[in-house]
Amino acid sequence: MANFVHLQVKSEYSFLTSTCRIDALIARAKSLGYETLALTDRNVMYGVKKFIDACHNVGIKPIIGLELDVVSNGVEGNVLVYAKNAQGYQTLLSLSTVATSNDERMDVEQLAQIQTDDVIFIFPEQTHPIAKLINLEQYERAIKELRQWQHVLPNDNYWCGLLPSTHTDFHEHNAWVTFLTEQNLTPLALANVTMLNQGDDWVKQCLHAIRDDVPVAEVNQFEWRAESHLLSEEEAMATWQNDFERRALHETLNVASLVDVSLKSLTTTLPSVSDEEETTHLQQLVRKGAAVRFPELTTEVKERLAKEMQTIKNMGFSNYFLIVWDYMRYARKQGMLTGPGRGSAAGSLVAYCLFITDVNPLEYGLLFERFLNPERKSLPDIDLDFPDDRRDEMFHYLAKRYGSEHVAQIITFGTFGVRSSLRETAKVQGIRDALLQRVLKFIPSTAGELNTVINNTSELQRLYKENDEVHEWFNRALAIEGLPRHTSLHAAGIVLSKRPLTSVVPIVRERGALAYTQLPMEDLDAFGLLKFDLLGLRNLTLLDRLQKDTFSKTGQHLLFDQLPKDDKKTMQMLASGQTAGVFQFESAGMQSVLRKLKPSQFEDIVAVNALYRPGPMDNIDTFIRGKRSPENITYLHESLRQTLSLTYGVMVYQEQVMQVAVQVANYSLADADLLRRVISKKDKDVLMQEEERFLAGAVTSGYAQSVAKQLFDWILQFANYGFNRSHAVAYSLIAYRIAYFKAHFPGIFYAAYFSMISGDLERMKRAAAEMKREELSILGPSVNNSDYTYAADERGVRFPLQSVAHVGGNIAKAIVSERKENGRFRNFIDFCRRMKPVRLQRNQLISLIRSGALDEWEQHRAVLLASIDRAREYIDFEDDVGALFKSRDEDFRYAEREPYTHHDKLLQEKEATGFYLSGHPLDEYLHLFQAQKQ
Repeated sequence: MANFVHLQVKSEYSFLTSTCRIDALIARAKSLGYETLALTDRNVMYGVKKFIDACHNVGIKPIIGLELDVVSNGVEGNVLVYAKNAQGYQTLLSLSTVATSNDERMDVEQLAQIQTDDVIFIFPEQTHPIAKLINLEQYERAIKELRQWQHVLPNDNYWCGLLPSTHTDFHEHNAWVTFLTEQNLTPLALANVTMLNQGDDWVKQCLHAIRDDVPVAEVNQFEWRAESHLLSEEEAMATWQNDFERRALHETLNVASLVDVSLKSLTTTLPSVSDEEETTHLQQLVRKGAAVRFPELTTEVKERLAKEMQTIKNMGFSNYFLIVWDYMRYARKQGMLTGPGRGSAAGSLVAYCLFITDVNPLEYGLLFERFLNPERKSLPDIDLDFPDDRRDEMFHYLAKRYGSEHVAQIITFGTFGVRSSLRETAKVQGIRDALLQRVLKFIPSTAGELNTVINNTSELQRLYKENDEVHEWFNRALAIEGLPRHTSLHAAGIVLSKRPLTSVVPIVRERGALAYTQLPMEDLDAFGLLKFDLLGLRNLTLLDRLQKDTFSKTGQHLLFDQLPKDDKKTMQMLASGQTAGVFQFESAGMQSVLRKLKPSQFEDIVAVNALYRPGPMDNIDTFIRGKRSPENITYLHESLRQTLSLTYGVMVYQEQVMQVAVQVANYSLADADLLRRVISKKDKDVLMQEEERFLAGAVTSGYAQSVAKQLFDWILQFANYGFNRSHAVAYSLIAYRIAYFKAHFPGIFYAAYFSMISGDLERMKRAAAEMKREELSILGPSVNNSDYTYAADERGVRFPLQSVAHVGGNIAKAIVSERKENGRFRNFIDFCRRMKPVRLQRNQLISLIRSGALDEWEQHRAVLLASIDRAREYIDFEDDVGALFKSRDEDFRYAEREPYTHHDKLLQEKEATGFYLSGHPLDEYLHLFQAQKQ
């Protein structure tokens, strides 16, 4: 049994402070023979679940603590707090939540409000407020401070930390020891571990340099004199040697013996939507929705719903469906356009009847077992899309519906990747930028690990071996690679809890924002927390605007579910490859495929959407040949025709793999889904078992052994690349609907699309090129015709005022508002006069003139620019004399200037808008190009 326990240990989750990665920390502690180990990250509990699991995996008893920032009577410092039991752990959850949610430190009075019987306190030497007063030689204040802490902690659940005497100032250490002795306080040995191994100071030095944004050479290692590596027991015994220190060592064992934390009781469930019994409530809603979705409830519909409901009930997911139904109902009531579905959930008829999804799985042959398999116990995963500009409304609704204490977003951690570790270490080491760029050229954006990249790149290997500066640089980058450096939020995830979240997991609350968990998603499942994904999809925002703009400009209210699926004009546009702005079909490669394929029906769009990705892409040409010449399609066995005819003999979807297994080998759909997963995981032993089962089933169904073997091998070949048909159908619906609007209302489409991608010049240029081929134009800005966003025009799209350089949204809205309220601007002086109250700045007016926004009054831009000051003086004079002077706009005298050349106008135009709008500098040479072509 060890004679010492480390009770102050920071992990990698004390960002840019500790070099201790949790897995390596536990492995090192095990190798040193420790049976117990504590974790005390500063204020946070980010790594708690990983730490507990890693400890249990190797038989180490975990002790969970916090190094808490506190302030007491104006003195800032730290105190260590540990959980003695599950109740104490919940106290830590609350303390960490408070500590991370406020800019201010906790004070001793706040600590007085917690239940202290279930926690242990340690006052660390050097950093506790009492220790700081002693270092300042304010002993009377220190004693008074001690009495206050003793009043807060009446049950003597506190110890006083004792650092190694070599790790602190000699006089300060002796003063601390004297104080503990005189006040009869119990010492406890603390090593304050922030490094894994002796000699890791250089890594810590690098982290501090990055944290403080200073050169590594300016970081003084004396800063962490009071910190240590993970001491072995022998090192600990050699460090604390006299009787007082040996007592401090022994007290670490006493503290460890007081700790017995089990988190088994700290689980939660989903909150309830209503007081009704969940499955009964769900069945009622499904029956009601089915009556709306299906005017006639056929036997097929009834049997499918009964099967799905039984599975949902047996797996205990009724409440999950009710929660999703509830917030989707809210979204519809708010007039929010939601996605038709996402992922395998679109294969559920129950979800369709609840109006969670908008894809009829019976119409498209989608399989429920791909979503929920009664033979595979896994959590449901209904991911849903909302307009990206309204998703926050959904988060706020859930917080209001279930209470802010029961709803939280999910934390993620940004880590040092391959490229960022190289960049950051280069910066603090002073590596020349030319050398940095030279090295980064060899680092792919998808690089996995730096060590692998170095080993696989001869030039980097040579630099690493031959250049001392590079050798040191790479070592630093390798040392910090993978360490977390900051927090972020999961792009879409949110968790709901019946119990208050702080009784289960630590969270962070920020003023005016939804709380978020301190644990990442992979750590939340163990506490019974299910993730709901509410994704913001800007293509839904685009689609919503297209529907509304079409109605406002044409009076046509187009309902998405009533659009013809095989509209000829839409298919012709897709077949031409003119798909800029069409969701999922914008890339040059996809456009090329569409031109070859010539899609003629919605199913072609679904299939090519599934095929256009690495792996299945190899089958695109076979698919196209099958579409062009269906009489030449060959099937490995005639029985496959029914399943594969929709995709011209090519196995495209995961659902087809399942259907073939059912048809050929007599699998159930649930077992066929398990086969699909086995194939994707490539577990050879399990695959061999499945092959035997498949062959036996096929032979029983009347297939020859050789044919059955061929079929199984063929499934293996294609199943690795099969795509989820449910997802392909749902997302292809979004794409098709956008394409429909583009084909039938191009001006409205481009106006909405440009507004969505404003600022992305490359995408705008590609779309502008398509517009030109359609004989549409981007019309220049105009104070009398432009809106503050892109607007449809008979000739194309009108450039918005807010996108003119220096103008911005507020001034653009002011111009539009003034025009709508008081009529069009009559001339330059009228515009300047009416814009004076909104304080249109000189540089803004210059940009408007240079962009061509004031061209319509037939004054040259050079003249207007030269007349700005004169116009302002004229308007000021009008204001000064008031009614005494009745002026007319015609009385204003413009400055005289020579007009700009066409070339100069275009250059100024591009500078103000990013585009050549009224022409192109090469237009004057167009006749030469045309002559050359002839």
